[in-house]
Amino acid sequence: MPPKKTEESASRRTRSQVAPDWTLTDSLTLVNEISAVEADCLDALSYYQKWKIISDNCAALGVNRTLDQCRRRWDSLFADYNSIKLWDEDGGGYWGLGGERRRGIGLPEEFDRDLFNAVDVVVKGQVERASSRHDAVLGDADADPLGVISPPVFKKQNHQLTPLKRQIEVKKEKQIVGDKKTGPMEVMATQKGEKATSSSVEVMASQLREKAEMIQAILEGKIAENKDYTLSDLKQGAASRANLARRQGDKLIDCFGAIGSTLDQLCKVTLTR
Repeated sequence: MPPKKTEESASRRTRSQVAPDWTLTDSLTLVNEISAVEADCLDALSYYQKWKIISDNCAALGVNRTLDQCRRRWDSLFADYNSIKLWDEDGGGYWGLGGERRRGIGLPEEFDRDLFNAVDVVVKGQVERASSRHDAVLGDADADPLGVISPPVFKKQNHQLTPLKRQIEVKKEKQIVGDKKTGPMEVMATQKGEKATSSSVEVMASQLREKAEMIQAILEGKIAENKDYTLSDLKQGAASRANLARRQGDKLIDCFGAIGSTLDQLCKVTLTR
C-alpha cells in the first residue's frame, strides 16, 4: 500500500505554488486585466472581489494563477516599476544602463519596456481616480458649509504681533521674494518632481488601503473562497482546518510584509521631497 501523503508534503506543495514562473506574456496579461477591471468597476468591488475577477480573467486567457499569485506578482512589478520611476525622476537613465550597473545600484536587472509602460497606465489610472475621489470630497465640503469650518482671519491683528513674530514674518517675506527669482525652468522641474512624488504617494496609499482590506477579509474568513482551497477540504476534519489556519497565517504574514515594504518605499519618497 503506497504511503499516505503527509501534511508537511501538502504544505510544501501549497507553498511551491506561491511563486510560479511568470513569462513576459503572462505578466502583460495580468497588468492589462488589472487595468481593465480597475477602469470598469473598481469602486464597486472589495479588495477580494477585484483580485478574484482579475485571477479568473487571467485563467480564461490561459494564465492559470491563484488570486494570491496574481496579487504578489503585481506587488513585485509595482516595486520594480517604482524604483525605476524614482531613479529616472532623479536624473538617472535606467534604460541606458547595462545589467551589471543596474544591479549594482539596486535597480531591476531586467524590465521590459512594454511591461513598464503597461504598469505605468495602471498607476496613472489609479492616480487619476484617487484625485477624482479627493476632488469629490472637497466638492461635498464646499456644498455643505458645515463640512469645513475655517477660522476667520483679521488683517488688523498684524500690528499686535510681538517683535519675535514680526522678525519671523520679515524672514518669510524675504524668502518669498528670493524664491521669485527662481528661473521658470527650475520652477517647472520642481513642480514636475513634486507632482510625480505626489502620484507615487497616492498609489502607495491606495496599496496600503488594499492590504488593510485583505487583512480584514482573511480575519473574517472570506479569503477561504480562494482557488487553492475548496469546500471539500473543510469536511476532512481537524487536519484540513489546521492547514486552512496555516494558509491564512501565511497570507497575513505576506500582507504585513507587503505593508512594511510599502511603508519603506513611502519613507524613501517623503525623505527626498
